[in-house]
Amino acid sequence: MRALSFIVAAAALACLSAQAAELKQTKPIAPGIAAFPHLVEPPGDKAARTINRALAGADASVDGVASDCKHYKGWKRTIRVAMRGPKYLSLIANDDWYCGGTYPDTATTALVFDLATGAPVDWKALFPVGLIGEAAVRPGGGVSDPILVDSKPLWELYAKLAAESGPADCGDVLADPGGRDARLQIWSDAAGDGIGLMATGLPHAVKACGPEVVAPVAELRKLGVSAELLDAIDEAHAQKLY
Repeated sequence: MRALSFIVAAAALACLSAQAAELKQTKPIAPGIAAFPHLVEPPGDKAARTINRALAGADASVDGVASDCKHYKGWKRTIRVAMRGPKYLSLIANDDWYCGGTYPDTATTALVFDLATGAPVDWKALFPVGLIGEAAVRPGGGVSDPILVDSKPLWELYAKLAAESGPADCGDVLADPGGRDARLQIWSDAAGDGIGLMATGLPHAVKACGPEVVAPVAELRKLGVSAELLDAIDEAHAQKLY
């Protein structure tokens, strides 16, 4: 029986390993401005093609803005892979720019895709009914833009984690972010074995109060988040698919 169990476990691991997404580097937008990596497209893989089109669109949007920023010299951009399977692909872009004016600025863009369909992840379908009020891109946005999530329970969890690891004296800001612009970007984070959370839409003066944090899988299971998603994150963490 032990031998059989070992064989079954090994077969399951091999199957999950086969679901790891294979990525290839792409040419930088400009020196210091990284582009998103693209999926290697097996013949006839419509999902991979759809994702690559969305990633190219995200790069084109940045290129259109950064080209006016001191001819790219005031803009820096790095990309990291937060998860590359099984089931989900998460890529994070961090932009840092100073194009003149009063102050420099930064932005984080989290793009998360369903590897089976190529579509952006439907967060409302992966969380219990009612836990997420709204999950959508900004008006006029599309598949190349991050999904912004409105959820009181997730914001409360985020505020707790940010208070533990972020800048001091941000309690009041996180308790009452103010306005409808304050939302969360979320992503599957294999390195942290959880779901990444980051505030977006905070006023520039208190932007430092909205750091990236990772909500651990154990905490998310208590909230009733999809076992399919959390199991995939656990597996990606174990296999270092990031």
